Amino acid sequence: MNRCSKKRISGSKTSLAAGKSPVLNAKYTEKPTHDIKMADIGLSSYVTMVFLREQSAWAYCPSETENSNSRWVLKTHKCEESFTSTKNIPVCSDSSGSNLNPSSNNNTPSNNNLPNFDFQKWFVGFTDGDGCFSVYVNESTKKVTFTFKISQKRNNLQALHFMKKNLNVGQVTEDSLGMAHYLVRDIKSLESTIIPIFDKITLLTSKEFSFLQFKNCLAIVKDPSLSRESKINNLLLEKQNKCPDSYVSSWFKTKGPISKDWVVGFIEAEGSFYLTVKDEQRISHGFGITQKKDKIVLDTIVSELQVDTKVKYNKKGFFSMDVLDAKSLKKVKDYFFDSMKGVKSLDYKIWARSFRHKGDYEKLLKIQTLLREIRKDPTMNINKEDID
Repeated sequence: MNRCSKKRISGSKTSLAAGKSPVLNAKYTEKPTHDIKMADIGLSSYVTMVFLREQSAWAYCPSETENSNSRWVLKTHKCEESFTSTKNIPVCSDSSGSNLNPSSNNNTPSNNNLPNFDFQKWFVGFTDGDGCFSVYVNESTKKVTFTFKISQKRNNLQALHFMKKNLNVGQVTEDSLGMAHYLVRDIKSLESTIIPIFDKITLLTSKEFSFLQFKNCLAIVKDPSLSRESKINNLLLEKQNKCPDSYVSSWFKTKGPISKDWVVGFIEAEGSFYLTVKDEQRISHGFGITQKKDKIVLDTIVSELQVDTKVKYNKKGFFSMDVLDAKSLKKVKDYFFDSMKGVKSLDYKIWARSFRHKGDYEKLLKIQTLLREIRKDPTMNINKEDID
């Protein structure tokens, strides 16, 4: 396995050509090599950064000339192998001590040592949002393929690698449409690792129906009393059963306390931290979730967050909840502080920091544009001044 290079990289800026992996282009060392006062640049700590295929960090870029200013920028690193190298990098934090690096703190694969974090509950929440259990039957060849899949835009590769690292099964792939997928297809891994998680921790959405059907199909294939032809026929009959729109997860029959880790995982898949233009002089903060089904799940999240909002059914046929009032938004901001593992942590941190600019239309408009741009291309360079 190739190791990521630990060589010192110059402080100049590199353009990111389309289709090419960006390269870290800041001077990352265990101690600053420049004669700089820590307080002058806001350097609060060093973190160990585990290189995923794509990770970001605030980096101090010294000026190249006497007349240009040194500055903090967000840099992203990609390497061919995942989890192959670590190095200490300086990170910049806000006044509360929270750093803005989406790949540090809770976002590295080593964060399972943090107290109270339950990876499996987070994983089930993420699956409730963007997971898929599928059974493909090829009637001509009589071949049956079982697949567990979680798909994300390519900018959230780090969340998918985080799953693979913790589960130690499956693979992460990318397609030509800008999507990335965490896939588990071999029956041994499905039976030994994936299925037991969902047997232990119930899915809260109608994905539970798909999971139970998935298990039924697997039981048919494994049944030694059935002929190959009978197995195919039974599978086709089972697949004809469709999940009703009114389906409610069995979790709501016992309904114990909802897990925060489940909520965080679900929000990483489905939630949105946003800024919206109200009029020519006002931009407001918001937090929202939209779902095709499972109104009861959104009602449960509203209750868990203790926010003042209602789940609505819109004309497009979706259930949605939006948090807009200041008191409730503070609860959302506090609830998700330092909790996310994927690229949405960057969305959240920029969104949360932008509250200091409430009432500043021009500044918030720039931050709104920035959020939209990094959702398209999280490898872009971000000046810290753009959000401070």
